[in-house]
Amino acid sequence: MNPRSMTGKIIAISCIFVLLAIIACSSDGKTVPTLEPSNSQVQTTLSLNPEPTLTTKIPESVKAPPTRTPMLVTTYLPIVNMTPAPTKTPSLIQKISVPTKEATPETISATQIPTPIAILPTLKNEPVEIKVPNPTPNPFKIISQICSDENGPDCSELRLGDDYFTTITPDKGYLYSCNAKNPNAPGSNTDNLTWVDFARSTWNFFEKLWLPQGSFQTIPGTYTETIVGTTRMIESNNLPVDGKIGDWPMSDYPVLTEIDRNPGIPSSRQFSASYPTDPSEADGPSCVSLGTIGITKNGVVIYNAADARGEDAVAKEIVDVFGGHPAMTDYHYHFIPERLDDRFLGDGHSDIVGYINDGFPIHGYKGTRGIEMTNEDLDICHGHNHGILGYHYHATIEYPYTVGCYVGIQTSGGQVTQQPNMNVRNEPPNRNPDLSKVASILGIPEARLRNALGPPPPELPATAKILGIGEGILRAALESSR
Repeated sequence: MNPRSMTGKIIAISCIFVLLAIIACSSDGKTVPTLEPSNSQVQTTLSLNPEPTLTTKIPESVKAPPTRTPMLVTTYLPIVNMTPAPTKTPSLIQKISVPTKEATPETISATQIPTPIAILPTLKNEPVEIKVPNPTPNPFKIISQICSDENGPDCSELRLGDDYFTTITPDKGYLYSCNAKNPNAPGSNTDNLTWVDFARSTWNFFEKLWLPQGSFQTIPGTYTETIVGTTRMIESNNLPVDGKIGDWPMSDYPVLTEIDRNPGIPSSRQFSASYPTDPSEADGPSCVSLGTIGITKNGVVIYNAADARGEDAVAKEIVDVFGGHPAMTDYHYHFIPERLDDRFLGDGHSDIVGYINDGFPIHGYKGTRGIEMTNEDLDICHGHNHGILGYHYHATIEYPYTVGCYVGIQTSGGQVTQQPNMNVRNEPPNRNPDLSKVASILGIPEARLRNALGPPPPELPATAKILGIGEGILRAALESSR
């Protein structure tokens, strides 16, 4: 027998006996002796239980350190609002089911619809602003910037000028007229002047009716101003340069013709004037006649404050929304339309808006620092002396509006005549003009003037063209030299 084989069998049998001995000891309740483990070893108890339990003995070296009394540390926690959140109160208004398009109205009866209960808010004792919608603008009324500021008279109670008309002597706030009143002259129907309070002798600018703008048009307005020596030559076709004019004739507006039957239609009229560039004050004031008393830089002539009856023309007559109306075909202003007062000097003072027949300029509505002028600020002729500006008139929104009288010497200018026919030879007036004086006025040599005039009778349109001046300027110079 092989010795190695025998040795292997002996070892196997020995292992079997050892195993049986261990089993026998366990069944007798005896503990199997074990070796004492070192500090780094772990003692394990074996069991035949299908889920053996592992028992671990912790060495002294790895035990937890002795327990220490913890230090009392004060901490500050944020204050939390412990007020419970408000609970929602169920709405007292019950929801009503609305039928869809497929449902029929008969599926819901009136008794099934609960009555809604409204919760009204608590009312406070505070004024409630009630907004009233702006009314539709009246096409026959206008808004004035002059009347909207804090200066000047109250435009809802402007004084009526009928009682401030005189032919005896000039006075502050009066019109000193050369013509007496004529109650038989055409004018407005006073029974229909709803904006005039005759009992109080006032009128309301805001309630006055005006002719609106429409489709009526004229040829373009013209205005030329030429300084020749000491003379200011002005020519115009008496139509507004800015093209602003109402819808004439007024007969197309029955609501207005019931008040004023003015049948006029504005048309081109030749205006020529020669004024001194340095006018002088006369020894005393003089009266103002009917018709043209001056001209605006807008090319339209100025009439005084009275109508043909001698009554307040601005308050009683119908004028268009741009401030003018015609006397037959002669378009004119009785007051200065405020849109023309659009240029100001360094101190806020209104610039020149036109010239009066005595040569003195008329300025707009504002004085120094842009303050609106009133009758109390002006003299009996409606003007004043003002520093380097010298004497000048002022426009106001109260009667007499432009000029109360002439403070200077009225010139021969300021004439409105029929537009000349350029195809007709124009004869000079009967008295021969002083050509040396005419040449001096025009600022040209007399020989040049004579050559341009040619043999008599002269053709003035051709002469004016040769001299390079307007025909109106030439006519005014010829007339002033007689």
